[in-house]
Amino acid sequence: MDHLTAPQTFFDLAPADRTLPEWGRAADESVLTGQYTVYQRSLRDLERDFYIDASLADTVYEPMITSDELLKTVHSASYPLRKLRESTPVRALDMWEAIASIIMPSWIDRANARGADLIERGRARAADRKEKYIERAPAARTTGIKSFHIRDSTGESTEIMRKIISRVESQTNAQLLWSWLATYHIGFLQGKNQNADYQESRQSTILRAKTPENWVTGIDGTGFVSPANMRSWANRVETTLKSLDIIFGCSPHEDDFNHSVIFVLCHLSMGGSAIIYLPKLSVGSTLAMIHLFTQCFEKSQIYWTIGDTLFLCGTNFIGGIPARGKKLLYDYCLADTGSANLTPFTANYLTSESYVATASRLTEITHAIYTWRREFYEKMLNVYAKLEGSSAAQTFEGFITQELQDLYPDQSGIWVKKFPGM
Repeated sequence: MDHLTAPQTFFDLAPADRTLPEWGRAADESVLTGQYTVYQRSLRDLERDFYIDASLADTVYEPMITSDELLKTVHSASYPLRKLRESTPVRALDMWEAIASIIMPSWIDRANARGADLIERGRARAADRKEKYIERAPAARTTGIKSFHIRDSTGESTEIMRKIISRVESQTNAQLLWSWLATYHIGFLQGKNQNADYQESRQSTILRAKTPENWVTGIDGTGFVSPANMRSWANRVETTLKSLDIIFGCSPHEDDFNHSVIFVLCHLSMGGSAIIYLPKLSVGSTLAMIHLFTQCFEKSQIYWTIGDTLFLCGTNFIGGIPARGKKLLYDYCLADTGSANLTPFTANYLTSESYVATASRLTEITHAIYTWRREFYEKMLNVYAKLEGSSAAQTFEGFITQELQDLYPDQSGIWVKKFPGM
């Protein structure tokens, strides 16, 4: 298994057809749930087989909680962008890779197409006037661009947006005037997420002090991705930005994914783009939202980053959901809490050719991802077991470091060449 190149994969999600769904409220006991359960059992089997005191996470590069320092060392060394991780948050690297692979090329193509169209119009006008067309360097074209960032408390997507604009401007003859709004989270969770939640809130406080006019929480003041707050954000967009060219769904929480998709489908402008963090592919409601997403974009994909993170991406939004459908989706947001398999469709629609095709495609995708992850963990634990029983590792200083560098070479230089501008 090549653990460094298996990710960085595009999974196309071309719909079987684009027909208006049958709105309803039916549960989908998704095959994705069964796949996820089998995957989880395989991870528990590995933990028992190798007698480790850690719980293997769903994605392979999540920080490993264990008292075994050697296991921590091996796991940390397996991350392919270790040098970049020293200066850049992992989430920012993942998002930049997805955007640079999918969203940014479409923007550059559109900007170049607009420039070519202006030149053709100039030639046509010259021909109509029977004048000689004089080829000139085209004047810079000023284009407004408006973005909305859902729960970007740590500022990764807003900073990435600045870099996107710089890259697009450097590769086209366009000047982009950027307007944006971002939501932030100020609530505090309990239990294992409490410290991370505190750090997220602390970072958002620092960011808001720089550009307070760009940051919003919502009607309840918490920043949770709730229906009430989503309506509040939509009103703010309507009164300030008027339209949205791109929406970022930045929340790493599984519960926020469905609501982020619904906000995109209800409020993105025609021709726009979206990129949404996809924590898991394990329940029926996630399948339903991805299916609906594919119906509304000319091109939709799941991108799997080198850091084992998934993003749902869409370019050239074509809409298709009527006002009644949008209202029903907001009502669904209120009903889906605590019901992981609830969908906004009728039971009959869940058996339609279009929906079944989406389910089949996602089954293929999850099988590929889970297979790679399990093989990755198995290799990593074999490396750990070998080093744990090695007399050389216990005798020679630097042996473990050198061994891990040979097994897991750092890919930061290759990554930067492939995704410049970060």
